[in-house]
Amino acid sequence: MSIILLSMLTNEQNAIVETIFKEHYTEFLEIARKILRSQSDAEDVLAYAFQKIIENIGKISDLSCPKQIAYCIVIVKNRAYQVYNARKRLSLDYEIQESLPDDLDLEEDYIRKVDMEQLGKAMNKLSEEDRHLVVLRYLYHQRYAQIAELLGMSADAARKRTKRILKKLLEILESG
Repeated sequence: MSIILLSMLTNEQNAIVETIFKEHYTEFLEIARKILRSQSDAEDVLAYAFQKIIENIGKISDLSCPKQIAYCIVIVKNRAYQVYNARKRLSLDYEIQESLPDDLDLEEDYIRKVDMEQLGKAMNKLSEEDRHLVVLRYLYHQRYAQIAELLGMSADAARKRTKRILKKLLEILESG
């Protein structure tokens, strides 16, 4: 996707993106790594950040050089905090599951596992794009506006598409 976006930029805009990348990549990586304490997550954040930089290069190129870098740092920090918060929510969900009482009925435990297995199988029948949307909405608890921004659609389209996907998942689960 970034290659497609880059091909639509002017030579001047390409030069600005290239300069930002060459001169500030390590600085941006360090910012993300300090927030996330993970090299691989920081690299993922930078991939997303540079996509956003490319998408917003029109605004960025109108700014003075120090403001360009500040704008880019905001993009990096915002994405790093989104990832951090999503990871924190997942960790909290796991802790809640781990803290469930041990005396749960074995039948309930079995039913829960079977339901999760069936849901996993049903999810595998969806397209990769549909699975991605479901994960963003229900695992990472992203708002429709955030999903829309990530997937390049309107918030209304993200909401409608999610409803269609959920209906499709329900049909898959019912057909068993």
